[in-house]
Amino acid sequence: MKRIAMMAMLAVLVACGSENNETKNDSAATESLTPEQGKAKMLEDIAGLEKELTQNADLTQPLQKPKAMDLVRKYRDYASINPRDSITPLYLFKAADLSIGLGNFEQAVGYLDNVLENHPTYDKRIEVMLLKGFVYEYHMNQHADAVRAYKDLINAYPNHRLAKDAQAAIDNLTLTEEELLAKLKKAAK
Repeated sequence: MKRIAMMAMLAVLVACGSENNETKNDSAATESLTPEQGKAKMLEDIAGLEKELTQNADLTQPLQKPKAMDLVRKYRDYASINPRDSITPLYLFKAADLSIGLGNFEQAVGYLDNVLENHPTYDKRIEVMLLKGFVYEYHMNQHADAVRAYKDLINAYPNHRLAKDAQAAIDNLTLTEEELLAKLKKAAK
């Protein structure tokens, strides 16, 4: 019995070692590329994984979750290596979206914050702000943080149509379940 346990442990160590070697080989191969080639390779890898995941978008499938996690990592790596690239905020937004699907809500908020802090001209900035509030409200049950995110949107873009959605979300957060149901019934009439 002791021998079987030792064999199993050895198999795990060998498997971990080979995975580590693959990672080292990948990074060694990437390091030998010029910056332009490295960037092109990263974009190619991201596009390939995006294609694989969109063909089967069900993240509950056992093989999809590791691919989705790998894609999030590739988005993150691209953003850290190319922080000023025009596609970086989109990749961070996609990383946040995938992180939500994977149940990594704090990580998602981190990516959204990165977009808000480092990409002030991103064309989907308002959506990022609303999504941040939504993640806090619905996924993390952190209502104070949700209200703060919604108010940031309202203050920055008071005349935007999504500012009304943010205000409605704030209004609904203060209601009890009974009050919310009554409000919805009244609105339905």
